[in-house]
Amino acid sequence: MTFKNSIKTNIGLLALIGLISTTGCSWVGIGDKTEKLDKLGVSVERPASWSDAVVQNDEQYVDYVLNIPQATTEKSNVEGHIAISVVKPLGSKVINLEDELSGLEKYMGANVTEMKEIENKETQLLGEKAKRVILQFRNSENKSISEKVAITLTVKDNKAYSIILDEDPADFDKHFPTYEKMAASMKIL
Repeated sequence: MTFKNSIKTNIGLLALIGLISTTGCSWVGIGDKTEKLDKLGVSVERPASWSDAVVQNDEQYVDYVLNIPQATTEKSNVEGHIAISVVKPLGSKVINLEDELSGLEKYMGANVTEMKEIENKETQLLGEKAKRVILQFRNSENKSISEKVAITLTVKDNKAYSIILDEDPADFDKHFPTYEKMAASMKIL
């Protein structure tokens, strides 16, 4: 190996290490596990090192909530989580994507003084047309951004399926790739 090739190899390794450290990945313990969520009717790949999820349900919805391990800085003011939800209609109501997204945004912003939509785009979830929005919430006291939320939502067989990342702004970008990977891995059972 020539000196020139050795430098290229070292630069490539340093770039890879930089990418891994900025995306929150690690060499060891990143293994994903596929979890079958029978109550939701979906399966999803998720980080094996994260603690077990909590499932909550009633006659209209089922939530699967996976808590994100707390940031090492311990400065987070939001306990981050990724939640997968399935909402069934009550009675003969027909669910549509725009109404469900609007209702979810109103619900998320009900107790905050300022909510701003910073992304709204079409994407895919469960092989269906979906919408992804990213919202940020501003603290009314010091006007800092207090929380960021990504919502990906689709409607399939008259049920609304969503995956939501709710995280402190300082850690949002670190966990967003995991969120995207989980959304891409979701499958109907």
